[in-house]
Amino acid sequence: MRHTIRLLREWGLCTSILFPYSFAYYRKFGYELGGNHCHFWSRPAHIPAFNESRHCRAACLDDLSQVQELYENYCSIRSCALVRTPERWEHFLANNGTRSVVFDHDAISGYLLCKEEIDSHGLRVLRVHEIVSSGPDSSRGLIGYLGRFQGDTVEWSTTVTDLAGMGLLCSVAPLREGHKPRGIATARPMFQFRVVDVLEAMKSRIPDLKWLDGELSLVIRDEICADNAEPIAIGCRDGTVQIMQGHRTHFCLEADIRVFSQLYCGYLSPTEAESQQLIRISDPEALPIADQMFPKFEPFITDVDRF
Repeated sequence: MRHTIRLLREWGLCTSILFPYSFAYYRKFGYELGGNHCHFWSRPAHIPAFNESRHCRAACLDDLSQVQELYENYCSIRSCALVRTPERWEHFLANNGTRSVVFDHDAISGYLLCKEEIDSHGLRVLRVHEIVSSGPDSSRGLIGYLGRFQGDTVEWSTTVTDLAGMGLLCSVAPLREGHKPRGIATARPMFQFRVVDVLEAMKSRIPDLKWLDGELSLVIRDEICADNAEPIAIGCRDGTVQIMQGHRTHFCLEADIRVFSQLYCGYLSPTEAESQQLIRISDPEALPIADQMFPKFEPFITDVDRF
């Protein structure tokens, strides 16, 4: 692992994600929890069969550009989403093992990736990989599509925000008695994240820092990559960003590489980390600029992109 981390730096890769068999084991190498997922289970009859589902149809290759645009807009408010090339989308839209559905009412405003399987108990399961919608109509349409599934269960791994946004944490479907609750949502840790090269990682964020006005220095402790321990000063003013290694300013944030990795991927905000005494801030006035440099997101990697 130590050799691999150093090799990643040589290759020019500044961050790393892994799906661990043991979170404690990989924490020794500077990785920390970076994202959770919420597993949702429900009987189809407990999902609202919204009438907008009539606008759902099977996707085709002609839908590629519109679906890709929906995905990129969806990813713009999250972190750790993977880039998908047109070839990757062609694979999905050709229905090669994955069922692709679009919500098309005058224009495509949502899509669904799913797969029907038979589980170990012989039950028909619709495994939802991804739902993306751009408005309430397409959201109801795609949820209505799930509610009309003629099988036993619907399962979906997603974010808490998406689950709540789709209304599945407070379903408006008619109550149907049974042995199981209407829906079961379980939050679980998903992946670990590590910043491999702090300097290059911050340089990659320069376009996102141009609107800021202020300065902050980073002092990161890293037992494996000694180069990451060099202080880095970041100054933002009038649309210009300057990053200097080996320089430290008055406003300074000190952190272990594990906590810094959580800040970088948006899992944790600097204010939250400072409140838990996970980082040191040289001056309380440094927290606002730190929160702007490292905004909180909802790191997530969808089923079809996990490895």
